[in-house]
Amino acid sequence: MAENGFQFDPRSYPAFADASAKVDRQIELAKGELRVTAWAGDSVSAYAAERFNARDAQAEWRGSSATLAFAQLGNVAAWASRVGANAASMKSSVEQQAEHISKARAAMPKPGETPSLQPDPAAVAATGAGGADRS
Repeated sequence: MAENGFQFDPRSYPAFADASAKVDRQIELAKGELRVTAWAGDSVSAYAAERFNARDAQAEWRGSSATLAFAQLGNVAAWASRVGANAASMKSSVEQQAEHISKARAAMPKPGETPSLQPDPAAVAATGAGGADRS
């Protein structure tokens, strides 16, 4: 928390959203069934992953500790889901702000540039001065 409130660098959003999505996915997997992949790419780790994934964590892990652990995983999954929704909302707000800034920049003259002055058409009509040659 900064002195002036929450400070957020919009450029960091993609990394934050990606990490949040990955954590959310891992929690969802852990909540239902624990799964592993053949991380080493060899036959031994493939066999170990296959054997591990054949088991159902909720069916085999029972008792008060298991109940509490799965309840906590459910709470963490719900939290991760809320974080994801908030991140999506933040993304939308940041994109909208960037669009407004882009439009404002496009409408501004460049620094040091003097806009050409044009006479007001209403004033020209009222005074009769139109720049016509009267010679």
